[in-house]
Amino acid sequence: MLSPGFVVKVLDIPAEDMVYVLAPAGLGMLAAAFSLQRVGERLPKERIIHYGLALVGGALLLVGLLPALWESLPFTQTPAGEPNLRSLMAAVMTVTLVAGVGFACIIVPAQTILQERAPAASRARIFAVQLMLGSVASVVPLLFIGGIADVVGPPFVFAALGVGLLVLLGALEVHQRRILPPRPRLASAERDVPH
Repeated sequence: MLSPGFVVKVLDIPAEDMVYVLAPAGLGMLAAAFSLQRVGERLPKERIIHYGLALVGGALLLVGLLPALWESLPFTQTPAGEPNLRSLMAAVMTVTLVAGVGFACIIVPAQTILQERAPAASRARIFAVQLMLGSVASVVPLLFIGGIADVVGPPFVFAALGVGLLVLLGALEVHQRRILPPRPRLASAERDVPH
């Protein structure tokens, strides 16, 4: 929803060329999806989801901040004193690659957890309800986000979404630490004994 306005107003490229900015996100998702099996053997799926949320939140925040950084940092300027839009586009593409990795770190483990924990008899209904709720939840922001972006600009909305996601993740971490019992620490002698 925000990408066409962002590429036109900030990167100064036609909206139909936004695929060049978004393609790295797809590559990041693909690369992460293939490597998550090895990562998932070492880390709990819930932790991978939290890392993914942090990556996506940080990437959204950074996409929102990059235009302002390119206007203020001296090494991002052209000799005429204008922001170097090619290097800004390269930076945005790099950040979208990271966002794609983060998105895969959310989706793949979440779907795996859902498949593992859902009873086989009701798995189809659970996935149907999940898809329906996802569609309904995505419509609500679409009603307002375009108008907000027209008023304050796409970079501000990206930054606000990133901050919101990071705050939500922080609240989730605090909540989980309150409700989950602390993990017992092994004594040093127990850690050194091979199992």
